[in-house]
Amino acid sequence: RGWPEGKIRLLPIVESALGVMNVREIALASERVDALLFGAEDLAGDMGAVRTAASWEVFYARSAVVTAAKAYQLQAIDQVFFDLNDLAGFETECLFGRQLGYDGKMIIHPRQVEPAQRIFAPSSEEIQRAQRILAAYAEQQAAGVGAFALDGRMVDMPVVRAAEKVVTRAAEAGLLNI
Repeated sequence: RGWPEGKIRLLPIVESALGVMNVREIALASERVDALLFGAEDLAGDMGAVRTAASWEVFYARSAVVTAAKAYQLQAIDQVFFDLNDLAGFETECLFGRQLGYDGKMIIHPRQVEPAQRIFAPSSEEIQRAQRILAAYAEQQAAGVGAFALDGRMVDMPVVRAAEKVVTRAAEAGLLNI
């Protein structure tokens, strides 16, 4: 069909109980998998769960998908939010997804674009903090120091790696003044 072989990227959606149980295999199914998507509605239907605003009925699966995505260096894309009249609820769900480690959200309406982009991108405060951590880390490394304190909080390699990810995401979102 004119596409170079192996160039089409894959974004599998995990939306059944069996999919959740096989999320590792789905993540590893092909080198062309770029992200794992989480589908709550079909999963809830498959399980006979009652959907609620809090989404606790799919919390295990939602966590399993983001964990598998991160374990295999894939993007994690969170569930659709169907109530188009509840922008505050959409923003709350985006924030919770981001706190779980999701990189973005499936959206179904243009009015969801801006809040999703804003919430999933690092804030200016997060960017500044990450840059301060990385600058302090470079100074401490030059002095031969391992873990150190910054603003009364310990900074070690997991904190440094998290700061690096924030700066990378900020650069990808065009939020760094280069």
